[in-house]
Amino acid sequence: SNPESVHFRAVQQALFPGTAYGQDSGGDPVAIPDLTFEQFQAFHAQYYHPSNAWFWFYGDDPAGERLRLLDQYLGAFEANPSDSRVEAVA
Repeated sequence: SNPESVHFRAVQQALFPGTAYGQDSGGDPVAIPDLTFEQFQAFHAQYYHPSNAWFWFYGDDPAGERLRLLDQYLGAFEANPSDSRVEAVA
């Protein structure tokens, strides 16, 4: 692959070992061909879900209206808890 990409990946892994920041966000290019469509779907269903989202609001609009709007868009989803914490590394 591109020498700059290989270098960047090595530096990223050296600076942030054992964390999500040391990983390529698009996946390891070497391992991607081994990923099945079913594995991809399962990962997406677990982590790309409103249960795994954070919402921030600002301004002086009524909090009740904010919650009503969220419920309008997210109320049809069922809870899908997953542990997506990024652990601290000392």
